[in-house]
Amino acid sequence: MEKKDRITLPSLDILSFNDIKAGEKLFSRKISFRLGVKNKDHLPTSNLPEIAFAGRSNVGKSSLINNLTFQKKIARVSKKPGSTQQINFFEILDILSIVDLPGYGFAKTSKLDKANWGKLIETYLVNNSALNRVFLLIDCRRGISKVDLNFMDFLEKYAIVFEIIVTKIDKIDYQSSQVLISEIEKINSTFTTAFPRVILTSSNNYDGMDKLRAEISRMVI
Repeated sequence: MEKKDRITLPSLDILSFNDIKAGEKLFSRKISFRLGVKNKDHLPTSNLPEIAFAGRSNVGKSSLINNLTFQKKIARVSKKPGSTQQINFFEILDILSIVDLPGYGFAKTSKLDKANWGKLIETYLVNNSALNRVFLLIDCRRGISKVDLNFMDFLEKYAIVFEIIVTKIDKIDYQSSQVLISEIEKINSTFTTAFPRVILTSSNNYDGMDKLRAEISRMVI
């Protein structure tokens, strides 16, 4: 498949008051769980723009979705890797669909389950005209692993735009975070569908949530 040129969007490195307020307004609206899907034949169609969150098992997707949406339990949080075994769809009424993909890379998952989840995720992602962007979550203590790179290769193959979000940033010091950012940016530069920015987040102290909300609101409003 022919690669497409790198996309460019206005930088949100310096957020205005209006950017922050627009993000807060969007995610303060009513959000509800729409459905969970385990079978690729049951995937819904959507007339709303979609964003999807992906990453390794236990990377912090559910916690991030809860904090992003000012909720405590809209997405089920578990300390047990591999707990999310379906694609979960949430909806901000008439505005945005938020999609939580099953975590990948959990060693104790059976080969059959891995194959089924892989096919489910692939079917959802490929040729999905409603999908605006995949946010790929990376644990700051792990960095980008081989399984993450494989997923990035898949997204590149099908020209799916993705952006990296670093989670649990409160677990490392500032110097380590800067080294990690440099490493991620270097890897990002080899992908044409990687959005050229890295967002640092923490679900414990809410770092990066205002920036992420503001960026998403610019995409859909």
